[in-house]
Amino acid sequence: MKKIGIIVFFLLIMGVTAAFAGGGQSQTSASPAAAGPVKLTVAMAENLLIENLKTNTLTQKIEQASNTDLDFVLYPSTDYTNKLNLMVMAGGSELPDIIIANPGDAMVYQWAREGAILPLTKYYNDPKVSPNIQDALVRAGYDFKAEITSPDGEIYGIPQVYQLVGNEFSGKFWYYSPWAEKLGLKVPTTTEELRTFLRGIVTQDPNGNGKADEIGMTGILTDLTGGGSYGNWFTYLMNPFIYVGNQLVDVDNGVLSVPFTTDAWKTGLKYIRSLMAEGLIPLENLTQNSNQVSTLLNSNPVRVGVFFMTSGSGISSNDVAVQYLNAPPLKGANGTQYSTMTPSVANIRFMVSANCKNPEAAFRVGDVMMREDLSISNRFGEQGVNWDYPNAVPDALTKYLPFMSNWPGKVIIYNDSAYWNGNNVQNSGWRQDGPLCLTYSILHGRLLPPEAMDGRQINNGRAMELYNPQNFAPKEVLGKLIYGEDEISVVSEIRNTLNSYLLEMTSNFLAGNRDIDASWDAYLAEINSIGMPQMLSIMQKVYDRMYK
Repeated sequence: MKKIGIIVFFLLIMGVTAAFAGGGQSQTSASPAAAGPVKLTVAMAENLLIENLKTNTLTQKIEQASNTDLDFVLYPSTDYTNKLNLMVMAGGSELPDIIIANPGDAMVYQWAREGAILPLTKYYNDPKVSPNIQDALVRAGYDFKAEITSPDGEIYGIPQVYQLVGNEFSGKFWYYSPWAEKLGLKVPTTTEELRTFLRGIVTQDPNGNGKADEIGMTGILTDLTGGGSYGNWFTYLMNPFIYVGNQLVDVDNGVLSVPFTTDAWKTGLKYIRSLMAEGLIPLENLTQNSNQVSTLLNSNPVRVGVFFMTSGSGISSNDVAVQYLNAPPLKGANGTQYSTMTPSVANIRFMVSANCKNPEAAFRVGDVMMREDLSISNRFGEQGVNWDYPNAVPDALTKYLPFMSNWPGKVIIYNDSAYWNGNNVQNSGWRQDGPLCLTYSILHGRLLPPEAMDGRQINNGRAMELYNPQNFAPKEVLGKLIYGEDEISVVSEIRNTLNSYLLEMTSNFLAGNRDIDASWDAYLAEINSIGMPQMLSIMQKVYDRMYK
């Protein structure tokens, strides 16, 4: 199945996971026929929260399943990828057999062109060597190989596939419910209802301190895609007029386009400007940073009516945080109701260096790590200690509660916050480093102890149930594009200049420093002059190569 834009078999996966128990998952060993374990060296960034990688429970399971003996070469986590890149540029002779890293698609391809890492495509094509990857393709619900195939047609690594709808919709609307109740404000569903909602907040002193210090909607504007913490207020306000796609690019019937040159975008700018001109959204949204927004969100008394994030995690006080509730995106005049979606995609986390004398054995290590139970252990810890399949625990349905009520329970997570705590040194997992495949059915189908289902968890689960592709994404959305060396140099140069210009002009439009109607033609001309048509043409070529 082609994956751009794909609302990835969401309903199909729900059907597949309708059977409650996950314990029937096969645990395929990919051990080569050999007299003894194959010795392999592994490059990894040092993680001070992992006690000892050699004695780590997950490591031991990987070694047993792949018939290998892993020796870790650890590098300081600071500037780790650049360190590896310097080793590649120096000829790569010092690279260990296996590289666990997150270099990005362009660097992976560069390392391949330098001859530092090996193509693995033939192993992908051999089910006997890649049984767990073949199983992961089925569990993921789509052929993620397209997302890790380089422009020369080769696959140079094994990916991490992490399907979580909460991450796909980072621009969730959170409002302070006590104020809405106190003022009798209806949770907005349209652009004009939002105006009324914000007016109530900024004009009626809902925090009761006698000061006009309430902020209708806070956020930052570091780019126009919602990038950066608290940065999604702009896309939320623009989506009722035109969908703001990932990378500021939309897809319709396989044809790419940009939204920021359309009349609908112009209308959206005028609407947002009107809210700022009325003081319903402060001009500071155009200049402040995440730390300043965090300070506002943690003010005493409460000062912020609305903000946008994946969850309410930016608020320190649990008593305050649980009172921020979630609401859907606004409906447009044509009845559309969108929230910008960044789809879950596969990204390479495991490579085999050209120094490796037994690349098939090295590949088997990565293949084993894609096994479902080992993927869960990489993220959540040791099976039987940190997590279990429900059929391993008597009366699991009555003892544990679903994180998301509309997903069948697939895995019990006993105390994720303790395992993932920044001060907790553990030896049962790799803290989500390296390849793995965690599907929607696992991450959404979590069962938690009742004491873990506090107000924050309940609110976050409800938000994830609400914001999903079926509800608020168009039929097609743009995922990832993997460029060739010449392509990326052109696209990167144009995109960097274009993004700076768009941010500058949008800030001026919204602040009232530039008249939108009077400046529009010059704005469009400059966008074309920067090279937007050339950029879009290259992106279309890459899209066609990968997904058509």
